[in-house]
Amino acid sequence: MGTTGGGTTLPLPDLIRLAGRANHWLAVFDGATGHALDLFRAKRTATAAQRLMLIGRDGGCTKPSCPVPAYGTQVHHARADWADGGNTNVDDLALACGPDNRLVDKNGGWRTTINDCGDVEWHPPPDLDTGQTRINYYHRPELLLRPPEEPDENPERGP
Repeated sequence: MGTTGGGTTLPLPDLIRLAGRANHWLAVFDGATGHALDLFRAKRTATAAQRLMLIGRDGGCTKPSCPVPAYGTQVHHARADWADGGNTNVDDLALACGPDNRLVDKNGGWRTTINDCGDVEWHPPPDLDTGQTRINYYHRPELLLRPPEEPDENPERGP
């Protein structure tokens, strides 16, 4: 089975037939670090290649419970806003639909962070925080199967 950028699941024969006439783009992530393309401060808007990487990673809007597929999203500076010195690097960006992207506001609104696993977390304003999930599993349900991080039971001992 294959999945389109809009979330449609296709049988493999249909996918092969469609791919025969497509312009091929491959989204590849560094298996060791998960890091990808970087533009730093040279440019505010994401490149087409960066968008493809984000589509492969996020699948759609990253705000919890938002079902908007990748086709309906914008690239959001999730780690730090561009105006506040944020970089246009894949590891600092996330997909967000227009309405959710506009909710992010450093003056008491929603804010976003990227955790150590590379997941985008959405933090609500204090008056809306009920302890809800910070990660959208709608587009990436396989993340629910990831085991929780456990402390190292055998820390290295000194000499």
